[in-house]
Amino acid sequence: MNISSTFTKVIVAAGCFILLAFLIIPKLPFLQAQDEESKENKNKDKVHVYTQVLRPESVSKKLNVSGTVIPANEVRLASETAGKITSLPLQEGELVQKDELLVKINDRELQARLSKAKSQKKLLAEQVERKKKLLEKEGISQAEYDQKKTELASIKAGIRNIKAQIDKTEIRAPFDGVVGLRHVSEGSYVSPDSKIATLRQLQPLKIDFSVPGKYAQSVVKGQSIEFTVNGVDTAMQARVYAIEPAIETSTRTLQIRALFDNESRKILPGNFAEIDLTLASQDGVLMVPTEAVISELQGKKVFLYRNGKSVPQQIQTGQRQAERVEVTKGLSRGDTLITRGIQKVRPGSAVHIKGMKQPQTSQ
Repeated sequence: MNISSTFTKVIVAAGCFILLAFLIIPKLPFLQAQDEESKENKNKDKVHVYTQVLRPESVSKKLNVSGTVIPANEVRLASETAGKITSLPLQEGELVQKDELLVKINDRELQARLSKAKSQKKLLAEQVERKKKLLEKEGISQAEYDQKKTELASIKAGIRNIKAQIDKTEIRAPFDGVVGLRHVSEGSYVSPDSKIATLRQLQPLKIDFSVPGKYAQSVVKGQSIEFTVNGVDTAMQARVYAIEPAIETSTRTLQIRALFDNESRKILPGNFAEIDLTLASQDGVLMVPTEAVISELQGKKVFLYRNGKSVPQQIQTGQRQAERVEVTKGLSRGDTLITRGIQKVRPGSAVHIKGMKQPQTSQ
């Protein structure tokens, strides 16, 4: 019994030792290094890539168009009458208020005529009053009284006419705005055809742009737009306030006008504007990085990861964003797209995934 018991213990101990060896030996550093080296050798001939599993997203459909910044109001300052400029208060580049006097043309002759007419009016008014008293006493006929009243009415009309002519010798600002470069000086003789200066209202500003006619139902009054101009890094917001009620037949486009507050007055009319117009939010859209799309003569393609190999896939694209593009045909939910490392990828290449990017939004 003692020999048998001892033998059993030896067998059990040996079994435990072998089991521990199987558990411990594979974890020894030098064996792990050999295993990793074996894996590296296996992947050495593979192309290392990064991938992304495609998931449908909810994407705002945007339309990028170009437009022009124009002043809210603009007018060429001109005289309604000919004459010499006697006063020129306007200053180039200065902000002026509505009804502020900008140019005064010689009106001495008109002022003299006005003074004479006022004297005549006073005299006639006194005569009419005397004629009225005589009429009441039947000292004169009704016809004589009416004649004198007509003369008074005529002189009053003449005074109104002279004042209207005097008003034409003054050029006043029709709205708040900034005066441009002037083309006349004090003492210059001007006529209605003379170019004096331009007045522009810079706050707010208008933005004129057009969209293809097929988007006519997608743009509404009050809709917000985002735009940028040269020299300004940040995007700005404007609001659609007017839409042409008909599509232009020659271009098949719809003319639209937006309003920008321009509180700082830093944005100037005449600027070229790049406009992003959000049309609607669309569900179930597949978006891929633009760097993953390869353009060819036959169209566009991407590479998919399937069973350890790269598989080319022809696609059709839709709207573009800054770094991504919509795929309208050729890809499906769950496809594994190769996003980086495609420069070395060829059809059927054995590939090794170094990293996987998660989609921005999933449904």
